[in-house]
Amino acid sequence: MQHLMQLSEFSPRNPGLLGLNVNRGAEVKIRLRPARDNSSFYDWNHILGTMLHEVCAGSACVAMCSCVLVQLRPCAAASLTC
Repeated sequence: MQHLMQLSEFSPRNPGLLGLNVNRGAEVKIRLRPARDNSSFYDWNHILGTMLHEVCAGSACVAMCSCVLVQLRPCAAASLTC
């Protein structure tokens, strides 16, 4: 089992990039603030959903994480199966 070593905020130039998993979880970078308004934050469910997506990327728990994401983001239910 691999452990997450570093979790950090990042602000990439691409406004559509919300998170990044580096080196299979050695570092996970999450966009916490909307690209158009650096003085505010995304809501908790948005941040948690992005973090779960990045932590689970490439791991054996992808199916379980997909089910959790469906609960957080019901609109994604059409593209994920549990």
